[in-house]
Amino acid sequence: MACKSSTSPQPVLRRAETVASSSGTSRPSDRASSLTTTFDRSPGTNGVLIEAEIHSNEDTNTVDEIQFRPFQELTKTMITIECGPKLEVFPVPLGLLQCYSKDVQQLFNDAKALNEDYAKMRNLKRNLKSLLPPQHQMDDYQGKHGNAMAEKAIVIILVCLHKYPLREHQSDIKDFLASVINSLVKINKLLRAPPSNGGIKKRDLPAEDDVRSRLYLLNAEGIGQVTRELHDKLWEIKYTERKKVARDNRHKAAAQNRILLPYHDADTLGYLIRFIYSETLDYGSTAQLCKLYGLAEELGVSMLALRCLTKLSNAALDAIEHANAHGITIRALLDPDSQVSNDRDPQKAYNGFEGVVGIIVTFVLNHQDPPPQLRKIVVDAIVESADLELLADLQASMKPGLARDIMMALMLRWTEAKPYMEVAKEGHMKTQHESEGEEIEVDTTMVEKVSRFISDT
Repeated sequence: MACKSSTSPQPVLRRAETVASSSGTSRPSDRASSLTTTFDRSPGTNGVLIEAEIHSNEDTNTVDEIQFRPFQELTKTMITIECGPKLEVFPVPLGLLQCYSKDVQQLFNDAKALNEDYAKMRNLKRNLKSLLPPQHQMDDYQGKHGNAMAEKAIVIILVCLHKYPLREHQSDIKDFLASVINSLVKINKLLRAPPSNGGIKKRDLPAEDDVRSRLYLLNAEGIGQVTRELHDKLWEIKYTERKKVARDNRHKAAAQNRILLPYHDADTLGYLIRFIYSETLDYGSTAQLCKLYGLAEELGVSMLALRCLTKLSNAALDAIEHANAHGITIRALLDPDSQVSNDRDPQKAYNGFEGVVGIIVTFVLNHQDPPPQLRKIVVDAIVESADLELLADLQASMKPGLARDIMMALMLRWTEAKPYMEVAKEGHMKTQHESEGEEIEVDTTMVEKVSRFISDT
């Protein structure tokens, strides 16, 4: 495999956080040129705004392509896998994981464009934050550097107003800015030219939905307040995207360089990470092996899933074969408190798989789409046991598809002999096998029970 390396370091689980950056800008309103105040005459104001218009149309951030070359290259790009109900965070090399999963590779390739948008979003928020405490106090907007700070803030505000990277939030941001600015233009001390100094009259204010024009009516102190409010809004959007939206959207999570696995635990993830580093299959128990199979399936790590499935299948078949040979019922194997389920030959291959049959049966019953191999083992074991009471006990927790498979197997089992059966008296049937002339007695009571079970199902 091109992705392999001669070195196989053990994975280290530790918390991690990823960042990226980019930016954009937009153009000011022509109305600003009609206001003749000190702020309007600040050196470089128009030049900054024109430059902002140019930069707003540029994509300044790109994402490096994943290249499958040496092992060191595969570990350069790190993502986080977050597992458990509290989403405990662990770093994983994306390139290495992609070597074992085409699903992950496709997911992150599809998320590249959105990943760039998230980087621009983070950069906008970071640039706004640089104009606020603790880097700058709000009083700075009233000092000698106030106009210069306001110019920088306007560039970012206009980008958010017209070209926010996450377009689904654009309308919300515009409405938010409109509300904030409309409340500020009513305060005379925050206007660049208040009516008392010959500025625009209240009745002549631009329409409320003309957010950009109203923005230019504010002085540096007013721009500072808009900056603070907008930063809080961008923080709220970031929180929503990371804590809520990404939980239900794998594409968005991937764009944030994350894989969210709230229904898998850290131990299982640790075994998977060890596998992608060294191709070593480790697990703590039979139940853990089932969990590892489920995780490998979800992430599309097919090699690991196949190894888990092979071990589980072989162990279950060996355990059932041993039970049949020693007169141990399937019900006994499913009972964790049963002495016979633990009293096994230490030389048997399945000995290291404590309670394997019961665990696999539970796994198949609870899994929405269990693997065909394990499904067949469970169906055959239940049908061959001819224990309809056990079947009735399990029926309540069965998915419809599994119940249907068992029903079909029962029908086949009890109808195969029909061509050779002759009805006899006293509630029994005698069968004559044509090829061997062998007489077999079949209990019709069992046939009736199966028939009733099938009809109930």
